[in-house]
Amino acid sequence: PRRQRTGSAWSASSEKAAPAPSTRGLVVVCVGLPGAGKSTFFQKHFAAVPGIVRCCQDVLKSRQRVIDAVDAALQRGDAVYVDRTNVNKEQRAHWTRLARRHGARCVALEFRTPADLCAQRCEAREHHEGGVDR
Repeated sequence: PRRQRTGSAWSASSEKAAPAPSTRGLVVVCVGLPGAGKSTFFQKHFAAVPGIVRCCQDVLKSRQRVIDAVDAALQRGDAVYVDRTNVNKEQRAHWTRLARRHGARCVALEFRTPADLCAQRCEAREHHEGGVDR
């Protein structure tokens, strides 16, 4: 039986739970300034997880290459971590359109790191994978 909340207590219900919507993949759109921790977050939490592909403009060098990489990953049914600044709606629209086209879910992961800390991190970078270190 399914449990449902009634007032301040939980009660059992014989209703069947609605089936989870079927999707083909997931797009996680990072939103944040350079140095906000987007790449580090991926390395700490997702790098070792099979089926999650990081698509980073610092590495791929153009938005079109990121779009192509996201499209290919979604065709395979993979989850995608879009590692770009994506600070405005127009930048994020590319990813929501691709997700919709593939029937994938799309979520934003916002990094609210203070701008002065982002600047400090960027200044201190050495050997940045995209060649954008000091």
